[in-house]
Amino acid sequence: MRIKSTGIFLFFFIALSLTAFSQASLYTPYAFSTGTPATFPAGTTVSFGAGVDDNALVITPGFNFQCGGAVYSNFLVSTNGWVACLPSAAIPAYFASFLPANSLSGYAGGTPLIAPMWDDIAANQFVWSISGTDLFIRWNAKMPKNSVAYGYTFGVRLSAAGAISFIYPTSVYNMNGAGANSASIGYASGCGEYYSITPTTVILQQHVMQLNSLLHFHK
Repeated sequence: MRIKSTGIFLFFFIALSLTAFSQASLYTPYAFSTGTPATFPAGTTVSFGAGVDDNALVITPGFNFQCGGAVYSNFLVSTNGWVACLPSAAIPAYFASFLPANSLSGYAGGTPLIAPMWDDIAANQFVWSISGTDLFIRWNAKMPKNSVAYGYTFGVRLSAAGAISFIYPTSVYNMNGAGANSASIGYASGCGEYYSITPTTVILQQHVMQLNSLLHFHK
């Protein structure tokens, strides 16, 4: 699927409304752009469980994703806004805590971790679907986690050839003040390499950033 981009493709810095940091490596040869968000297709709803705080579930959707020189068909989806690529359906011990404390630079799971909104948040369900050569995963979350109701949506699109797209159709990211979020947004190889994006634009005089857009990592 071809994606329209409104930004300039850069490897280590984005001069729009975001700042990107990475540790240079041939293992993570991603460039970056922004664009118009895709529409999430209808799919399979998976419940994390009522009232569950930290959890992660494996899906094996019949989809192969090329990442870091390997091909993955099992994906561990967490309530905390990340998805890890697994070599099998077995969950490694590293993920036993479900990783509520976000740190792309400190991640050492040994397998790729993709983080559209990695933070100590709450999610009651996610929806996955396959459209063409893409796998979509959409979270329904509360952010901050003590919010009254669910309804904060964000997601990721994984393309079979290795592109990663983060999609924020209606989400609001609060950077400062009461209820501020401190999410990690980006990608980590699990072997020390990572690519992190930090929202820096301040709008509405309340330090709120609208992420009604697409963040796209591409090879």
